[in-house]
Amino acid sequence: PETGLDDALAIADRLRRAIGDSPIPHQGREIRVTASFGVAVWHRRDEGVEALVNRADVALYRAKNGGRDRVEVADPA
Repeated sequence: PETGLDDALAIADRLRRAIGDSPIPHQGREIRVTASFGVAVWHRRDEGVEALVNRADVALYRAKNGGRDRVEVADPA
């Protein structure tokens, strides 16, 4: 809450890197995983939460389709 786009992007990227840099031990091996994020900013107070989440979801799938392990910004409402 009360986070601007630049800070939200920085947080998402920090999480993305932390996940990628933290292999998961499994049966004597290390499994590396990646994460993609979609970031949406709530600009319009009349936009519902569902619409905000949908925009973030579209950005998430754009990140996955763009090569994964990325952060994408949702289009403004």
